[in-house]
Amino acid sequence: MFRFLIQNKATGEQRKFERPLFPQELRSQLAEFVEHANVLNECSFVRNWPQKKISIHMANDGQISNTGVLPSDEEIAAFLHRLRPFYLKNEPTNFNRIANLVSNHLNDPAIADCIRHWKRHYSGRASQEVFQIAVGGKIVNSEEFFDHYVNSLEYHHDKVRRQHVEAVAEHFPFEAQKPIIVLLLSMRLNAINKLTSFLLTSFDREDGRPLTLRMA
Repeated sequence: MFRFLIQNKATGEQRKFERPLFPQELRSQLAEFVEHANVLNECSFVRNWPQKKISIHMANDGQISNTGVLPSDEEIAAFLHRLRPFYLKNEPTNFNRIANLVSNHLNDPAIADCIRHWKRHYSGRASQEVFQIAVGGKIVNSEEFFDHYVNSLEYHHDKVRRQHVEAVAEHFPFEAQKPIIVLLLSMRLNAINKLTSFLLTSFDREDGRPLTLRMA
């Protein structure tokens, strides 16, 4: 059995509960997710991230440009390739599928809250709590725009999705879109790593030692 200890940092309250270990088939699927996460973290996009900077400048004449230091096109392409097992909906290790499987199996409100938080980062919704870039009713820092972008310029060359991206580019140019896509990629990486860390800790505590979650 998993033995969980939930600690509320604000109130000091504690709660303990137990849940069955992951069934073997599910555990194998979760282990595959962890393996793909390890491979993702080996690419130069991740290793060189501390040297990068996301910055967009809007001039007095309305011109918008990228003034930061972004990963190269090759680094982004390699990262996107390794992101496929998490991004593609038909993959057994799709991020949202794995997150939902874990949440459903452990079936606890505190764990569900953690997973919802990671899913908000993965989708980019968390960025909209800080800022929102909207062009013609389309939110650029959103999962919808991310899907249009990568499926028209990176993974595929979907002409319909390309029209959505080009419509935004009339007011928010491709040069300025790229930093937003890189930001959304970094948020996906963060969410994947949070879930991976949770899974590794869970695997380590299959011997019955308590697994502690500290909630804000």
